[in-house]
Amino acid sequence: MRSALLGPSVLALLATVVVVAPAASDTPKPQERTEAYIVVLKDSAGDPAAVSNRLARSHGAAPTAVFRHALKGFAARLTDTEAAGVRADPDVRFVSKQRNYQLGPPRHRTPVSCRVSAGEGQCLPEWADRVEADRSSARSGDGKGTVKGVHVAVIDSGIQGTHPDLNVQGGTDCLSGSPVVPGTSLNAPDPHGTEIGGIIGAKDNGFGVVGVAPGVPLWAVKSFPDDPDDLGTDEAILCGMEWVTSTRTDTDPANDIHIANMSFTSEPGVQEQDDEACGTLNADAFHMAVCNMVRAGITVVGAAGNSGHDFARHGPAAYQEVLTATAMVDFDGRPGARGRSDCQGVDFGLFGDEDDQATLEFSNFARSKRDREHTVAAPGVCLFTTSSAPDAPYTAVDGTSFAAPVVAGTTALCIAHGPCGRSTPARNLRTIVDDAARYSRRHPDYGFEGDPHDPFPGRYYGPLVHAGGY
Repeated sequence: MRSALLGPSVLALLATVVVVAPAASDTPKPQERTEAYIVVLKDSAGDPAAVSNRLARSHGAAPTAVFRHALKGFAARLTDTEAAGVRADPDVRFVSKQRNYQLGPPRHRTPVSCRVSAGEGQCLPEWADRVEADRSSARSGDGKGTVKGVHVAVIDSGIQGTHPDLNVQGGTDCLSGSPVVPGTSLNAPDPHGTEIGGIIGAKDNGFGVVGVAPGVPLWAVKSFPDDPDDLGTDEAILCGMEWVTSTRTDTDPANDIHIANMSFTSEPGVQEQDDEACGTLNADAFHMAVCNMVRAGITVVGAAGNSGHDFARHGPAAYQEVLTATAMVDFDGRPGARGRSDCQGVDFGLFGDEDDQATLEFSNFARSKRDREHTVAAPGVCLFTTSSAPDAPYTAVDGTSFAAPVVAGTTALCIAHGPCGRSTPARNLRTIVDDAARYSRRHPDYGFEGDPHDPFPGRYYGPLVHAGGY
């Protein structure tokens, strides 16, 4: 009755208002945020590039990198909705968010004491003397030893390709997620990878320093940015692993990588553990790639990490397929704990480091029986090595990052001239660990405080690796 009393103009105005009022369902929804993911495909899926393109059309999962060798899959930036759609696809094994990794930062860098400029003599570092590298088949330090026929990849920040004390064969740049050969892999503003290369294989050439496996061919696999504070990503590291694995499946046996050194760990707060199924049960793409590298014939050596706790939740150290290196201390190149805790005028006793002792301040360690089976120790404090710093071509570093290449160099000797020969990576791991334990049993004075003969409760650092046995 009230509407009958209103005039035609008022009714028209009310009708207009009703028509233009927005419905609640038309309110714009906030746009979903994308995150970086790794998509792992089933073995039965087709070519990863073709599958990723199909998923891009149906779910918006445009690939940022494609993997065929280290694993079958791709990287992509996805919203939660897109990730759920991709995860439900019948060709997909699992989808996981990308993780970050960090290089083990050295605690100190100090000048090298011995004369290391060209023409001024060569230094056999004390750490190399401690593992008896001078008694190996290469006799590090005699001025003529060379290790040939074994190729070592350093998945790291790159290696300075022009360093006169290193035999750098080439490399690949994976910072974009796709391998670029060589890209910036042979230019290393962050010296971490160059330092590792020197420990593995600095030449026995009469100047500079000498490594465990002198002159061994090195390959720079750049998966970490030039800024040492920046983290590595699953995408970049998987790209590096992809390239390394591809060398074992191409038609050129001359470029086959035999050893991959990984001196990095998952970032703090990211917990990983070995599911004992190569990552298939806990959706760990990185672990799956490690297993595929090992199946391809590559022995993987990893750093235990520098957090002072159990490495069971830090990849790659946690994986049973990885030969994991903890760090011990040596200041004089000899067993017996008689050396002063001194590194070029720095009193390392202030840091809790004593000669021939496990590095209690920082080295991670094993606890479980399974982890003990793939753990060895190596010197990890005050290691003299090569550097890419323009004003310091040699330096001293410490951390489990640098214990790992001692083990990698020892493994190269074992493959080139020792019992490893052309054995499988799993047998190589067992040989290095068992031989180190056997030598320590036969020579109890070779060990250190914290090794299996003189252990710290709840902390297993493994036997000291023995380069002199190969």
